[in-house]
Parts: sequence; structure tokens; C-alpha cells
Amino acid sequence: MPNNLGYTALSSRVRIARNVEGLAFPHKLTNEQAEAFYKRVLPLFTSGYEVFFMAELSAMEKAVLSERQIISTRLAERKTGAVATKGNLSVMMLEEDAFRICAIERGFHLTEAYAVAAEAERTLASKLPFAKMPEFGYLTASFLNVGAGIRASTTVLLPALTKAGKLKSVLAVLDEEGIAVRGVLGEGSASEHALYQISNAHSYGRTDAEVLLGVKQATLDLANLELATRKDALNENPKGERERFLSAVHSLSKSGSLSYSKAMQYLTTVMEGVSVGVLTDGGVDLYELGLSLRPASLALKRGKILSQAEENEFRMAVIKENLEGYQSQN
Repeated sequence: MPNNLGYTALSSRVRIARNVEGLAFPHKLTNEQAEAFYKRVLPLFTSGYEVFFMAELSAMEKAVLSERQIISTRLAERKTGAVATKGNLSVMMLEEDAFRICAIERGFHLTEAYAVAAEAERTLASKLPFAKMPEFGYLTASFLNVGAGIRASTTVLLPALTKAGKLKSVLAVLDEEGIAVRGVLGEGSASEHALYQISNAHSYGRTDAEVLLGVKQATLDLANLELATRKDALNENPKGERERFLSAVHSLSKSGSLSYSKAMQYLTTVMEGVSVGVLTDGGVDLYELGLSLRPASLALKRGKILSQAEENEFRMAVIKENLEGYQSQN
């Protein structure tokens, strides 16, 4: 199981934005210039990489990549966009910037994610001149990324703070400290079942180390406060909380079909129950399981577009395969 800080910090992601010296930002490129760009850079993605062009992917394939945060919704809409993937690394090309180098690790592993992304950035930098100015740092399409060009983020689960009515004031403090809070799928998305993405708001005037440290500390502070709030809720209403956790396990093991929304509602409740010691840890990464239950991921797994009824039934089958080990510890 990953180090998820008691099912609070569920994943870590580092993204590095770079542009090529002398090349216009992607939204200014003609089709001919985009084609010349790929002729120049694709030979750099041969060793173990898979390259996917957005124009060649189906809507379902793009949806799966987006659900997994391998590509952004913006890249999915760009006809000239592409992504090179290798393991937990993805390099988006001609999205908002020429390159957006992204690495994802399950759990609270920002340092490890940074190491993967930074190594890929250094490899590209050894072959390409990146756009940079001494007084500003790396040049990017968005001013928020100018400077180090780095965005570090964690996906956090905050149901107890949400239910206790404390989240708004906590997020206001983070905003003052330069930490941005978004929905789980990033900029422009909404929160799903108390899942949020927190990241540095900008990178100008900061080193990579400073960015990472700021997001790490914010994540740890949120995790500690969330866990304390979960334990307070259990102490104040032990019977009610235990019943809530056990009811979620029952619904996930006995239902005939479940919508994605209901499945995630129950799964995040089970995560809470495990974190406060009411439920046994069945050894399954519940967040990873949740990602596999999204509509496009299920359709790809079955190899066809599913009706709503088929999707809900198949989702339930996938859940039952994974949740046999979760039960009350008392």
C-alpha cells in the first residue's frame, strides 16, 4: 500500500512546463509548424515510450487518458496535440506549452514524482534549447508558470473537514500561503466526494525545492487536521460512525449495481473507516480502485461502450473482486 497518510494524501503529481527557443506557443503554431516540431522531437521519444496523437484517438480513448491524468482536457481538444508515455511519466506536447512533463505517484510521494519528471526534463534539455530569460526564468504561455515552470500537486481526501464546516476557512489560509485548491481533475474541475487537488499557485521567483516544500507542508498540515477531525467525529458519535462505515462496506459488497457517484461515496467512506481503525485494511489501494471505476475506464476494460445499466453492473462486479477483506475490527 502506498504512503497515503491515512487515506488523506492519495496521489502526488509534478508537472514541468517548457517551450522551445524560437518556437511560438502552441496556440500560435500553424499545422505545418506543428508537423516540423514533431519531426524534430519525436526521435527523442524512442526508448520505451509510446506516443499517441490526439487526432488519431477515439473519444473513449481520450476520456480514459484524461481520467487517469495522463492528458489534460485541453490537450484532448487540440488536434495537433500528442502525448508520450512511459510508466508513470507522460509528456504532453503542444498543449498550452510545447512540453508539459508530468509524473504521478500513488500516495504522498512528491519527491519521487519530481525525480522522474526532472530526469525527463534534463534529457530533453540536453537535446533542445528551452525558452528562458535571465530576469524571468523559463518562459511559459501562462504567467503563473513563468520562472521554474513547475507545478507540484497532491490529491487529498477531506470529508471530515467538509462535514464539520471547517474547510472554507482552512482553504482561505492556504490561499494566502500561495497554495491553490482545485477539483480532483485539475483546473476548471469540481470537487468529487471531498476529493481536491492542492498545488502551488505559481512558480515565479521560487526554486523547485521551495515549490515542493510548500506543497509538502500544506499537504501534511491538511492531513493532520483531517485525521484529527475524523477521530473527533468517531469519539463524539462512535455508534453512528461505525454504522456509517459498515453500511458503506455492505453497500459495496451486496448491491447489484452502482453508479460511479454512489460507488465513490461508499469507497471514500471505507477509506475513512480504515484510517480511524474501525475497518480492517484489506490490502487494496482504494483510490486506485476508484480510478478504475470511472465510466471510460470501465468501457475500455469491457472493450465496448456500455449502457448505463451495463456500466453500473460491471462496476459492481469489479468492486466485489477487490473488497472481500474489508470488515469491522471490533
